[in-house]
Amino acid sequence: MKNKVLDLAMSINDFKHMNELMVAIDSELQLMKSDTDLVLHGFYLVLSELQKDSTLQRVSLLSTMLEVKKRYGVLTMFKHTAIDMCGITLAINHVRMLLKLKRLKQKHGCVA
Repeated sequence: MKNKVLDLAMSINDFKHMNELMVAIDSELQLMKSDTDLVLHGFYLVLSELQKDSTLQRVSLLSTMLEVKKRYGVLTMFKHTAIDMCGITLAINHVRMLLKLKRLKQKHGCVA
């Protein structure tokens, strides 16, 4: 599934968050360890929507994912399952946790 997500990301014109995405996919945080398939499914769904409408892309991976989730939930709420929304939410939470961890490491002088 990782390769599928990365292939989709590479196929998106002007995708600006490849480094952030690769760090998120390769991290060993608890969410990724326990629910890998669901988190990767969330990333895949976000990227699928971004491929359809690149105007959803924002300044960071997290803000892009939040924008896609907002649009995804409103426009297609009857087409997708609760598991789809759960996957997107888990992927967003995973990225949030990475950012928090990075800030904590920077605050305490560790290499992030």
